[in-house]
Amino acid sequence: MSNLSNKKNDDKCDFYTQLGSKIRRVREQKGYSRECLAKLCDISTKHIYEIECNGKGFSVIVFYKIANALELSCDELLELSFSPIDNDIDTLRYTKIYKLFQELKSVI
Repeated sequence: MSNLSNKKNDDKCDFYTQLGSKIRRVREQKGYSRECLAKLCDISTKHIYEIECNGKGFSVIVFYKIANALELSCDELLELSFSPIDNDIDTLRYTKIYKLFQELKSVI
């Protein structure tokens, strides 16, 4: 059971690490500093740093704010982050996340 738990934690870290890297690349392409993005999202600069560099987890609301500040839809940011889906687990995870953001879009 411990190996399965470690695998889930590794997958979660990989997810946030990939997404954080993509957020950083898009931010840099747009010419935004971390401070600028943090202000646009109403979160701390340290939080942006943790997301981009350390794969720190964050809420759906923070993700929505970041995508909006980067002038992307949540779908677009996810697609940019996870283009090749190489196994069933990734497909299932992507599908669940996609549905969650669709529900969020209908509420916001």
